Order: sequence, then C-alpha cells, then structure tokens
Amino acid sequence: NAMRLYVSYARSDAPYCMELVECLHGVHELWYDERRAAGPEWRQEIQRRLGWCDAFLYLLSAESLASRFCQDEYRLARETGRVILPLCIETDLRLPPEFERGPTLDLSGGLDATSQRSLLNALLLAERGLQSRTTTHALSSSNGSNPSSPSGPQPLVALGQEPEAALEEGIKALNRGQYDNALYLLQQVQASGKAPPYVDLPALLVQAQGALREDTHRRQAERLYPPIRELVRSPGSRALGCQAFAAFQRDYPHYDPENLAAACAPAPLAGLLWHDIPAGETTIQHQGRQIRYWNEAFRISQFPITHAQFQSFIDAPEGYGAERWWQNSEGARSWRQSRPQPAPARFPYPDHPRESVSWFEALAFCEWLSELLQFNVRLPSEQQWQRTAQGEDERAYPWGPQFQARRCNSAEARHQQTTPVNAYPAGASPFGVQDLVGNVWEWCENEARPVAEDALGDLPARRILRGGSFLSAAERLSISAYQTLKPGARTATVGFRIVAPYI
Repeated sequence: NAMRLYVSYARSDAPYCMELVECLHGVHELWYDERRAAGPEWRQEIQRRLGWCDAFLYLLSAESLASRFCQDEYRLARETGRVILPLCIETDLRLPPEFERGPTLDLSGGLDATSQRSLLNALLLAERGLQSRTTTHALSSSNGSNPSSPSGPQPLVALGQEPEAALEEGIKALNRGQYDNALYLLQQVQASGKAPPYVDLPALLVQAQGALREDTHRRQAERLYPPIRELVRSPGSRALGCQAFAAFQRDYPHYDPENLAAACAPAPLAGLLWHDIPAGETTIQHQGRQIRYWNEAFRISQFPITHAQFQSFIDAPEGYGAERWWQNSEGARSWRQSRPQPAPARFPYPDHPRESVSWFEALAFCEWLSELLQFNVRLPSEQQWQRTAQGEDERAYPWGPQFQARRCNSAEARHQQTTPVNAYPAGASPFGVQDLVGNVWEWCENEARPVAEDALGDLPARRILRGGSFLSAAERLSISAYQTLKPGARTATVGFRIVAPYI
C-alpha cells in the first residue's frame, strides 16, 4: 500500500529532495515544504501535514542538522509519534548519537539502482511496522488499555519566536553561512509584520535568498562531480566521462576542482595545467608612477603555451583557419586578412614555448580554447601577470630579491634559444607558476598606456609584454621590467600564457 511521506530537508539540499520525490513518485504519496512562506498559515500547514503523514523522511546533511527549520519539523514528528526514517545524503557526515544508534539509511552515494532498492525496502519495513503498531493500538483500545506511546496525530507545538530575537539570530546565521536558518528566521520576522525600524529586511531577505541559491548550486555541483571524475580517470570510460563532463559544464561552468577540462581536452592540450591565484593587490610602475591595483582571484596556466599546444590550434578543423576566432576587433580582422597562415616557429620543439606568435594570434587561440573548454580563457592583464610572479611582497624576481642565473633561461645561461617550459622548477613564483621570466617574453592583454587598463579596443595599439626572454640580461628579467610591441609583431623571443576565471 502507498504510504504518506513527509520529506524534511535543508533548502540547500533541494536538488536531492527533488530526486527523491521523483524516485518515489507513483509508489508513495509525498509532501515536502517548498519554503515559500513563513506566516501562521504556513506553520499550520506544516503541522497539518505532519499530522497527515505516516512516516517522516529526514534528509541528513550538515545543513539540515544545523537547520532550525528541520529541527522543528523533526521535533514535531517525534512528539506526534510519526515513523521516522533518517536518510544520510552526505559523505563523512558526523551524525548525532540519536541517529548513530538507530537505523539510518546511507544514500550519500546518490540514488542509483542499489540505493533505490534499499530505500524501498526500508519503506516496506516501516509500513509493516506501522501496520503492526496500528493493530496493537486497536487491540489495546478494545481492551480499555492506554498505550504508552502515541499512535495517531497529537496536538502540535507552534513554531516561531519573537521577531526581535528571530531577526538577531537570522543575521547571525547569515554571517555564519547558515543560509537555511537565516532565511527561515528572516521570513518569520517578515510574516510577523513587526520588523524593527532602520533594518532593511527586504534587502536582508534578498541577500539570504541569493546566498542560498549559490550554496545550493555549489552543493549540487559537488554531489554530481565525483562520478564524472571517476569516469574521466579510467582510460576505459574516459570518452564517456568527458561527454558527461561537457554536459555538466553547461550547468556548472565554473566548477572543476580537479581540472577535468584539461584531462578531456584533445591531446596535447591534456598537458594544460592551472594554478589558482588568490585575490590581492599589485603595484605597477609606469613612467615613474606607482599605481596599486586590486586583483580578483583567477587561474593562470602553470607554463607558457607550448609549441605542441599551439599546434593543436593550427591543426584543428575549426582552429586557426576558422574566421570566427578573429572577430574581436577591426585590427584583428585586418591583420588576419593579410596574414592567413601562421609563421613557422623558430624552435619547434613540443615542450618549448610557442614563439613567433602575434598578440592577435594569441587572442585567437584564447577564443578557440574558450569554446573548447566551455569557460572564458584570456591573455593575462599586466596586473594579473605581476600578481602571479610577485605574490604578496615586492620581490624583484619570482624566487626572491636577487637574480640567480640557474633559475631561468636568460642571456647568462648562454643557450641562445628556448628551453622546455618545465626546465627551471626552482624559478617558480610564490604560487608555484613556472617559467615566468626568461625563455620568452609573454603577451599581456593590456594596451601600452601610462596607466595599465583592461581594454582591447579597435585600434592596433602597442601591447605590454612581461618576463624577458632567453636573450635578456638580468636587469630585463626583473618582475617590474616590460616592453611594448605592436600586436601584429612576431618574433622568436615572444610567446604567451593564459588565464581563466577562478573556480
């Protein structure tokens, strides 16, 4: 027989709740609160539904265990004698003693065929227990006895508290990142019609709702990502995993903590590695002026783009030859029309930086890679490049205050050509990014201006380059050194690296 089930969940676990409802639809009757109101009528509906249900399904997560709303629902279900079935939906969750002692169903791996069978079996056992309890209650009642535990609906305790206290607790919950609690409490204040003066309650509600949406989106991404990761990691299922990851990225374009995009990129782009650069300030010197910039967090490639990686752009059917990658400015379109073919590399070794690349070509590569990886890839701004190389202090070189010839490919090394991008790990910046100075100069997105700005513009203004090359002496390799070139220039000492949004 179909059971009447009440599903209790934290708002950030709403996607899992929806999956559960869909899984049990047509087998049992389900009700769950969509959290759209918080007034007396809403509380009465919660109480009515708790009296209506046969069993109370509690989706256990860190958020639901901390949620005042879920705690109130659970308390009322327990006080009224509902059958309670705890469902653990989060891995490595520390359960309170009351759930550790009782039968808790582990659904943290998701609702696959095995876990669905376990859930249906648990509900079947609960139904049999309910039938047995109902029969016992009927026999006891016919004999005139009083059962010690309630079997039917009992008077329900009202939810809620004084508006002033609810507002204060709601603000604290918002600041702690407990968005389910915050929204629950703030909605109570709104429903009371007694918001204290000077407090912009609607703005607080909007902030809490936005934070909750972001938290829900993040939690859903965290839950869906691991099985895709395992598919991608296995050579036998990588193609299927990459197909799943491409679909995943359409809904969660900024979530890829283990860089599956690189693993799924066509070879040799699989060697593309990223480093996260935290937000922070950078001081840029131009024409005797020092200007401080604030950089939001971003990701940057660990190495300059290699010859092999750029060659994949040249060889791709919809790569270098496709017109759409050259439409970002009139200057790019005009330059491309007069130079339809790439220049040959002077040092065409797969793991060496690709040189003889113009700024326009580097930008076209970024446009192509953005579509391939399904997130925005750009050339670094001058500020981002310096933030990567310098870290939190005013060091002169990525490794410290003094020049050391063994940490980079400079004129002092006397190679007179490029070297592999990973040849100098000891020259890494404070964030672990390598080959920032020496080897090849690196294009920045910025125009050459007294004050660096992020602007592409339509005119082929000169662009900033940073880092020096294999022909540069020590003073030209300092972090503050730069030069400028026209964006169409191609030389054997100039290459580039790329940045992407922080994930």
